[in-house]
Amino acid sequence: MPILARWDTLGSAPSTLSQFTLNIDLAPTIVEAAGVSQHNPFDGHSLLPLLQGDTSGWRSDFLVEHLSTGTNDQGGPSYCSVRNSRWKFVQYATGERELYDLTNDPYELVSRDGQAAYRTTEDALHDRMLQLCNPPPPGWQPQ
Repeated sequence: MPILARWDTLGSAPSTLSQFTLNIDLAPTIVEAAGVSQHNPFDGHSLLPLLQGDTSGWRSDFLVEHLSTGTNDQGGPSYCSVRNSRWKFVQYATGERELYDLTNDPYELVSRDGQAAYRTTEDALHDRMLQLCNPPPPGWQPQ
C-alpha cells in the first residue's frame, strides 16, 4: 500500500522506498515510535527501520486472503493469494487459479495459470502461498 510518512525526529531527507508496506505495519510502527516495549505480538512490522534506511530482512512478498460470507459476497469465493514485486498467484476455494505477471500485465488482464512456460514460477508461488496461508480461511483447505 502506498504510504506517506514523516517523522522529523529521524532527521532524514525525503526519500522514496520500494519495499512492501501493509496496513498491519501501522500499529507496530506507532507502538515502537511511542517507546512501548511490552505489548501483544503483531502480524505486521514496524516501519521505523525502513525509515532509518535499514531494509535488511524486509518482506519480499505478502499474503492476501478472503473469507467468503456466502453466495452474495461481493468479494467472491474464499481465496488465498501471494504477491511479490513481479507476480501474483491466487487460488480460490472453487479450485480456480490465477497467475499474473505484474510487470507486463499490471492490470491483471491475462492469467498465465496452467501455461507450461510459467510452470516453475507458478509452482514456487503456490508453495509460498501454502506457507503463508496457514491457517487458511475457515472451511477451506488450499491444496
